[in-house]
Amino acid sequence: MKQLEKKGIKLLTTGPSRFRLVTHYGISSEDIHTTLVRLGEIMGSRS
Repeated sequence: MKQLEKKGIKLLTTGPSRFRLVTHYGISSEDIHTTLVRLGEIMGSRS
């Protein structure tokens, strides 16, 4: 998931194929949308 970190998205790996994302105060709906789009791009490239 280093690709996400390079884009400023931090996550916690909880297992070989699991991870955790959390939001905090100040995270907007747009931030969440951007994160989901970037995650989809990266996950799609692994198919």
